[in-house]
Amino acid sequence: MCFLYLIYKLASQLCKAKNVIAMLPFSVWRELMIKLDPLRPLKGDFRDLADKMGFDVERIFKFQAMSSPTQAVLKGCMNVTIDDLMVKLEEIGRDDAKRDVESFGDYLSS
Repeated sequence: MCFLYLIYKLASQLCKAKNVIAMLPFSVWRELMIKLDPLRPLKGDFRDLADKMGFDVERIFKFQAMSSPTQAVLKGCMNVTIDDLMVKLEEIGRDDAKRDVESFGDYLSS
């Protein structure tokens, strides 16, 4: 049990050092889920983010069947940097979601 805890703590510290999606607090994930889970007819939902993250169509359809597709996408790319996530959100026209992620970065730098 203690060994697993140490591994978890080490992994957590490595994620923080790498500035990856896995280190974002759940409150940011929740905001992304609220904004990206609803399907949009043109672009800007979880499907576009998944595509930009490199997932194939089959996997995107599997995400769509889940209760929170955005959470599934984020879990699938937890080692992607926060900066890359913000770039992808901007590319899919979701500056509102990008601001949610940026607000966490502002918190870290203060």
